[in-house]
Amino acid sequence: MKRLFGLFLTFVLCISLTPSVDAYSNDLVQFIGDSYTQGYTSEGMIVGYNLWYVQVFRKAHLKYTAASYGGVGFVKESDGRTFSTLLDEGKGKRNAKYVVITGGYNDKDYSYKTIKNKVYETVKKAQTLYPKAKVYVGMTGDSVNKHFKTVMQAYKDGTKEAGGTYITNSENALNGNQSYFSFDGHHPNKYGHYSIGETIGCYLMKCEDVKVNTYASTITIGASTYATQYDHFIDVTGVYHNYYMVDGIVDQSITGAIEYEGEYYKVDSGKIDTSYNGPWTCGKTTYYLVNGHTNKKMTGIVKYGNDWYFVNNGIVLTGDTLIYYNGQWHCIHNGKIDDTYTGLVDFGGKTYYVVNGTVNTSSNGLTYINGEWCYLVNGVLDTNYNSLIFYNGTWYYVDHGKINWKYTNLVKYYSTWNYVENGQINWNKNTLCQVNGSGTWYYVSNSVINWNYQGLAYCNNNWYYIEKGIYQSSYSSLVLYNGDWYYVKNGKIDWNYTNLVQYGNIWYYVENGKLNWGVNTLSQVNGTGTWYYVENSQINWHYTGLTLYKGTWYYIENGQLNWSYNGLVYYNGTWYYVKNGLIDWNYSNLVLFNGTWYYVDHGQINWHKTTLSQVNGSGTWYYVENGQLNWSYNGLFYFNKTWYYVKNGSIDWNYSNLVYYNGTWYYVNHGKIDWHKTTLSQVNGSGTWYYVENGQLNWSYNGTYNYNGINYTIRNGIVC
Repeated sequence: MKRLFGLFLTFVLCISLTPSVDAYSNDLVQFIGDSYTQGYTSEGMIVGYNLWYVQVFRKAHLKYTAASYGGVGFVKESDGRTFSTLLDEGKGKRNAKYVVITGGYNDKDYSYKTIKNKVYETVKKAQTLYPKAKVYVGMTGDSVNKHFKTVMQAYKDGTKEAGGTYITNSENALNGNQSYFSFDGHHPNKYGHYSIGETIGCYLMKCEDVKVNTYASTITIGASTYATQYDHFIDVTGVYHNYYMVDGIVDQSITGAIEYEGEYYKVDSGKIDTSYNGPWTCGKTTYYLVNGHTNKKMTGIVKYGNDWYFVNNGIVLTGDTLIYYNGQWHCIHNGKIDDTYTGLVDFGGKTYYVVNGTVNTSSNGLTYINGEWCYLVNGVLDTNYNSLIFYNGTWYYVDHGKINWKYTNLVKYYSTWNYVENGQINWNKNTLCQVNGSGTWYYVSNSVINWNYQGLAYCNNNWYYIEKGIYQSSYSSLVLYNGDWYYVKNGKIDWNYTNLVQYGNIWYYVENGKLNWGVNTLSQVNGTGTWYYVENSQINWHYTGLTLYKGTWYYIENGQLNWSYNGLVYYNGTWYYVKNGLIDWNYSNLVLFNGTWYYVDHGQINWHKTTLSQVNGSGTWYYVENGQLNWSYNGLFYFNKTWYYVKNGSIDWNYSNLVYYNGTWYYVNHGKIDWHKTTLSQVNGSGTWYYVENGQLNWSYNGTYNYNGINYTIRNGIVC
């Protein structure tokens, strides 16, 4: 391994340029190459006449000059050099008739695109630097080596796109022959150089029209075979003496079916295989060959080996078809007349039933053929039949002549629509179904559309409303089923619905999709707007009173919650105070009802209550007695630790005088007893003056009292 690496390193480092022979003569060839052109081998340099391009010079009678460098290529660089830079070093720019660029080994590690683009650029550069020359490119790597397949194609395509010429078969000069290589297995020895020189030299001989000494129609020199006539190369493209020529050269890269003058030839590496007789498949076409080519006039039955083929204009009929001979239609299966084949065959726009190689015209009805049930009429598949067929006690759906096991849908048979499930009628099926999967939904009962059915039907985990056999998708109302009423929305029971539903002229309360007759509640229509009083699942338009709903008491008037009502309501022996439609349990005050003021204590009239109270908590204070305002009451009343003077049912704040209460006269100062007051006072502001002491008339007082600056004499509480 170390020796090989050393040899390779020597190869890469070999930088000498090959000398030229008369670089300025006419018909000059400018050679551009790598270590192959240098003559490098692991055993030493090949020089003189053993160099391949020198042999080219000798065969084609051309002068030459060469520029080469080890390790380079179109892409591969070594010491800053490539084939492109070597063009700059070439000495044939003035007179060169040909520029020949050869290589391949050093470009093997690059992609097709990279190589092709560099080939294109280099050929274009050569055409500019060598304006008198034709540019040729050759791939001198070993075509057998898999590493060079990409290189070879990239060299060909890049050269063609740039307007240059690829040297046909140059890649085949070494052709995997181990005797052509030196010890390292990479570089050609002198025998390899001889083969390369012969191949490329003969190509240039043709270009120069150098006379060849042969009377044969072809001549093989090096890796190429040429068309010749009268000692000269001739240009011919097509079949020529059992070769396929392109511009007079057998192109060994051509393998396959070649069309020439209306016939097809079997070509292997550019040579016609004249030994081949029989069917031959190339691509998607099978040809019948005689001596390696078709006969476009050949039509009929041909035997090859143990098989019979039908040939039409030289081409074997492949696939499955029919042919008529000996009074019968016979089957061609996989390109052969097959008397063992049983199955269906398409022919002439129809499908025929073949049994043991011939059409069976006696077959009628359902027939099992190669895993399928087919409907036959006189041996022909009835592809127009799309309906039901009764077979062995079961009805099947035939779709374009075959039972369609995937079909699940309605099928009309005469005047009846039947439900087909997985290709056959299921008589136990109850479901909804559309025709062809669209449009109206129909109710199927026992596999037949039930046009008479009206009501609810359970299908596919839902309850649907059916009317005359048709699903009513727009229906939203109540439906009676088995003694119960259900709410149907858009044709289906809505189990999530809890609300009012109008049916006829009556509104009903639905709970979880079903009418519950025992429900008493409040409810809105569609969850918005007015609240209605529901009694036994119906709106009670006659009800006026209170009702309890979710912990709150509401006032109902004629079946509706009256949010604007403020006043008293009698319910179950008690009067309640309603504010804005609901009992106000926080309210304690007077309320006017039917001309009478009542005292409400925490939302209800308290008939035991005697107190003072205001209306709405402000203004005049009134005397309440046994839950009602007592307008006739005149006297004192104790309230919140104070005695007030009530006159005609309300506190008289303007009153300041004596008031008699329970055997005692009290002094009222601005509507309430003033316990700190000592003065003289009258009863009702007239008559006798009395002595008041600490808010009460003092009958035991005897003495004098100064009142308004005058001293008065008092006896037994009375002013004398």
